[in-house]
Amino acid sequence: MGAEKTADQGIVERPVTTVGAKGKRGDGALRLREWSNEERMTRALKRLGICWLLAVPLLFVPPHIILGASVFALGPILAFLASRESARVQEQKIACPDCGAEVPVDEQPASWPLAARCRQCLDIFSIERAKPT
Repeated sequence: MGAEKTADQGIVERPVTTVGAKGKRGDGALRLREWSNEERMTRALKRLGICWLLAVPLLFVPPHIILGASVFALGPILAFLASRESARVQEQKIACPDCGAEVPVDEQPASWPLAARCRQCLDIFSIERAKPT
């Protein structure tokens, strides 16, 4: 089961393995929004530009020094974080490896392994990238 492109640009379905608290394993798939290096740089520059454009009018609003400087400094931080995020998990459901119930996975950065809590059996399980066979 490899990566399959969908109609939405950059959305791919990746195979994953779920590992329960009791050691049970299960297979599944997660939809990820992946960005190329060019797209990541564009996202980072947008965040930087927005923060810096907001900082200019804030220089005229009291307390201008603190507010304007804070938003100006926030720009490079947000740009750095955006440039490091290469993929994001899309909101969906995956089966709990222990009881089989469907568990919602919220939209979040794809930093592996992910963690999820089953609402039925209350166990926390991890979601890992499937190892190629």
